[in-house]
Amino acid sequence: MVDTAHPERMKAGIPTTGIFGVFGIYRYFLATLVLAGHTGPLPLAFAATYAVRAFFVLSGYVVCYILRHDYLRFKRGTLKYAANRALRILPAYLLTCGLSLCLVYGPREQTLEIFDWFGSFKGISPPPMLAWLITLVPISWSLGTEAFYWALMPVMLKSVWARCGFILFALSYTVYVFSRGSFPPDSLEYLKISYLGLSPSALPFCLGMLLFLHKEKGGRPIPCLLAIACMVLFLGLIACAWSVFGNPFFIPAFAALGLSTVIIAWLSQRDQDRLSRRMQKLDRFCGNLAYPVFLIHLPMAALLHILLPSLALNSFAFMVLTLCLANPAALLIHYSVQAPVDRLRHRIKC
Repeated sequence: MVDTAHPERMKAGIPTTGIFGVFGIYRYFLATLVLAGHTGPLPLAFAATYAVRAFFVLSGYVVCYILRHDYLRFKRGTLKYAANRALRILPAYLLTCGLSLCLVYGPREQTLEIFDWFGSFKGISPPPMLAWLITLVPISWSLGTEAFYWALMPVMLKSVWARCGFILFALSYTVYVFSRGSFPPDSLEYLKISYLGLSPSALPFCLGMLLFLHKEKGGRPIPCLLAIACMVLFLGLIACAWSVFGNPFFIPAFAALGLSTVIIAWLSQRDQDRLSRRMQKLDRFCGNLAYPVFLIHLPMAALLHILLPSLALNSFAFMVLTLCLANPAALLIHYSVQAPVDRLRHRIKC
């Protein structure tokens, strides 16, 4: 299958059928893990950190792939890449900010309680203007982290020295995190050191970049049984990391990162064209929902708390009902915003 709309890419012999890999269902799975970590029972709180770091690995791989195949070889490719990435995250994010802002005008007591809850979850106090904006969409920090590394990736792919420096920094910072030892699980200081922010995210993005480079050089494929075993172990970590390890944000978090990397490496080998039409549609549908669910789940949790203030936060029922609200809201965001924007993004590709 060749895209005849882009003769320049055809002439260069570059495949244009899309990203080589089947990630839609996996991305939705990660988005629901983030939702479960933020709204479910407290023993599941760490699941969100595992999922976000897996998202970063996947993002590193995907961005490297599209840069190499859709942008870097062509004139003004980097500028088009920047515009495309901005359109990827900003329209749906701004809509989510607007929806969240509407919740401020709900019943005052419940609104303040839910926003205080979100704020304390990330160590943010709502009153300052910037912190208040971040609190409207509490996962904003992760989007800012992605945007930062998206800006770096063109340099990484063009320069061997930049890649080596990036790998060295990621490894050095990981050694630094291990040197600090294990902190109490509820330590905000440790979360800032090991999870929140730019430096802790270097390792996941580095792993994603290395996955792409390994695949580009024709590296050995990942066996299916190994990928299945890694998924089983990943789910096992989520189920028992708190009870077995005591601190799920330390050793288990790095183990989960390694397992996620193997799973993503295996998924990157799958060719969507070889799936049945039903599976292609399911994967595409889940992929379309993943980003909006990731964005909207906490505002939907706020709405649920306003509607049902007696329902306990961080309970199984609260998690399930939030998911029930988040899915239709995600569909609305996709069809009203993302789908039209995706058509525009396709036009500005090289």
